[in-house]
Amino acid sequence: MSFFCVCGWVGVGLGLGLGGERWEELLMGVITNENTFANGSSKKKRYSIWCSPLPEESFGDQHARIRWHRSSEVFVLMGTAVDAATRDTNGSLIEKNPTVVFVLGGPGSGKGTQCANIVQHFGYTHLSAGDLLRAEIKSGSDNGTMIQNMIKEGKIVPSEVTIKLLQKAMLESGNDKFLIDGFPRNEENRAAFEEVTKIEPAFVLFFECSEKEMERRLLGRNQGREDDNIETIRKRFKVFVESSIPVVKHYESKGKVRKIDAAKPIEQVFQAVQTVFTVHNDKETNVSLIEKNPTVVFVLGGPGSGKGTQCANIVQHFGYTHLSAGDLLRAEIKSGSDNGTMIQNMIKEGKIVPSKVTIKLLQNAMLESGNDKFLIDGFPRNEENRAAFEEVTKIVPAFVLFFECSEEEMERRLLGRNQGREDDNIETIRKRFKVFVESSIPVVKHYESKGKVRKIDAAKPIEQVFQAVKTVFTVHNDKVRHLSGPTLMFLY
Repeated sequence: MSFFCVCGWVGVGLGLGLGGERWEELLMGVITNENTFANGSSKKKRYSIWCSPLPEESFGDQHARIRWHRSSEVFVLMGTAVDAATRDTNGSLIEKNPTVVFVLGGPGSGKGTQCANIVQHFGYTHLSAGDLLRAEIKSGSDNGTMIQNMIKEGKIVPSEVTIKLLQKAMLESGNDKFLIDGFPRNEENRAAFEEVTKIEPAFVLFFECSEKEMERRLLGRNQGREDDNIETIRKRFKVFVESSIPVVKHYESKGKVRKIDAAKPIEQVFQAVQTVFTVHNDKETNVSLIEKNPTVVFVLGGPGSGKGTQCANIVQHFGYTHLSAGDLLRAEIKSGSDNGTMIQNMIKEGKIVPSKVTIKLLQNAMLESGNDKFLIDGFPRNEENRAAFEEVTKIVPAFVLFFECSEEEMERRLLGRNQGREDDNIETIRKRFKVFVESSIPVVKHYESKGKVRKIDAAKPIEQVFQAVKTVFTVHNDKVRHLSGPTLMFLY
């Protein structure tokens, strides 16, 4: 048994006197008479026509065999069923809280190529509206035949067809980040997508390219696509300009469009794309960090002042997560990435790694930790680091733990340890001392002016140093408890 349903633009009087042959045409979704499908008349109205269950083999028999309903009550009832099914699908999507990026651009603007790069670098699932539609065509379904005919004419496929395919693909993907390529193609598509799915795009990636360049690309490729011929290509250009540019303008008015010059070489185009996604990801990360409302303590001191040892003690006694900027940077070097190679070269020269590199590593580590109390060791190392951290993360440290120690003592400690670190040699050590004094001491002075610095004499034995550290954290915790008010315990 099957339920047959067709949605079409139907005249108000449709169904009054249609014979079985016409109903067969209607149910197959192929009525083309201008009196029954929408032709711009103000008297047209959209209906969903539902039939009772019947054997598939009897479809198309005489009118009497097809039990259909005209009453408004039945339309309301069946509409409720459709709405319920839609809500089920939408509910599942909404639970995913997906990030959706619409990828728009004329045919041949290179959307597909760039989407493949985005998938590889940023973990999105690429949903090409065109590919989904072509897969439907290939299936040989009546829906696929309708889609094929419309594409040949350079027309826009009905919204409900594409949205249904997209919803299904999103739910089946297992991901929560999606690139939707080539959709919405008009304002009706856009409004329908947002209304049906209750999803608005995070942003729109718009690939700008001249018609001449896009035509050259399309005619030069050999993908076996039936719509890659000069006549159909020009129809598609015309449809894109008339229908899709208004979508771009709509989102542009909301500040959601990120324009990319798609006429440049592929590598240069992707550099621009990477910048867009990196900025977006940084904003998302910041929002998540702000929601944690973390307590951050900056731990500063020259190389060899014993910060790492004391941080381990603080973690054990006070439940903080220790994030060593140096360890995070060395882990990045060890990964063998281009970023890691750049970091390695700068450390050899005793230079400061760019703020954005270290901040990104710290943000990721904070989010992944599951904690809300952090010791950030060896960062910020200069005033630019400090200002960038506060600006990007919107976090100001609770206080700064500053380990004071003479250069001679720190040098003795570093040369005496055996950790296999490439930067533990006398020449590099002295460069690091010089950089610390010139760059990091101004950070200490900045926070000192705000009453946030807690100085520790790090030249003393480890146990004595930690006694001083414990006093600092105990006093801080007492102040926090006092500001938070009393903790009440009810005994029953």
